[in-house]
Amino acid sequence: MVSLYLAGILVAFLIGVYRLLYLLVIVRSVRAANVRLMGFYLNPWDGSFVRKRSSWRVWLGFVLQTLCIEPLLSWINVCWAAWRVFSALINKAVVPENVKQIQYKIANVRLSKEAMRELSDELALALGTTPVGLGDDDPDTLEIPSGDWSVEARFDRSRKQYRLHSHPPDYASIFDSDYEYRIEGARVFERLLNDGVKNFGKIEEHVKDNVVLESATRVLDDELLSRYRREVEWHEVPSSALKYFVLSRHPEVLPRLECRRFLRQELERLRFGVAEQRRKAAGIGAELHEEDGVYDLRFPEGAGNADWSSVRKLVTAESLAGVGLTPAEFRNAGSLMASLDRILGSE
Repeated sequence: MVSLYLAGILVAFLIGVYRLLYLLVIVRSVRAANVRLMGFYLNPWDGSFVRKRSSWRVWLGFVLQTLCIEPLLSWINVCWAAWRVFSALINKAVVPENVKQIQYKIANVRLSKEAMRELSDELALALGTTPVGLGDDDPDTLEIPSGDWSVEARFDRSRKQYRLHSHPPDYASIFDSDYEYRIEGARVFERLLNDGVKNFGKIEEHVKDNVVLESATRVLDDELLSRYRREVEWHEVPSSALKYFVLSRHPEVLPRLECRRFLRQELERLRFGVAEQRRKAAGIGAELHEEDGVYDLRFPEGAGNADWSSVRKLVTAESLAGVGLTPAEFRNAGSLMASLDRILGSE
């Protein structure tokens, strides 16, 4: 009886050794390296990839339980391991061919972060799930609020490029625009390199290699074509969350202290301009209204003798220049100040 129990301990111990070796192979695999680009790490307890990186204490606890505690259960542990394998085999789901192809690339090809993001989006689209996205603390991704749409700028800082990736909630169309940027002092310039949209799997390109594909974009109106022609040329990025994000990510170009000084000046400029607009509005009986980071001037409900011509004068480019703002900066001052607060607060 004792020999049977000891034989069970030995088998359970060997199963534990196999599990550990298998996990070590996974940790050092191409798949794990690619998945780490998305901010996911292997959890030794169930073999899944999770957001939180497992500490050495977690791994030590797993090793002790696998090699020292579980083998004491002898044949009970062996039967439980056999049942898990059998259950996985009989419940194995049928994987669509396009999903197999994506999984093969992730498991066998060393990918860049941008390539991994694209495959992750494709996989989510194929499975009908929400893309996993990157962690909130990812230093190369800027989420841009845009109503129900998902919009984010994905940066490759080494090449000074970013991809503006967006789609509606139903993923009917996926828009991708690639930009190159350069920094001059505290000014940011950019130009459009590539632009296209994927409609239900069909790709329509508008700009490629910094050239507007006018022969392939005749269905676009003149206004959109004019915008593409302007964007393929170098142009300055106006005050925006994107500009502030770029400046904060290149200390080799704009030293950290100089960057913080500039961003703090921008924040104070916006605060002063908004306060002055609020004061001027109060002088004519109007008030400053904010909704989702967007400002405008309104009269209170039920206000008599509302002089809307006075309000319109306050938001002209000439009037706003007097308080150090442009019309776009005043309109988006709420979201701009929130972006600056986040950047300054995170450094």
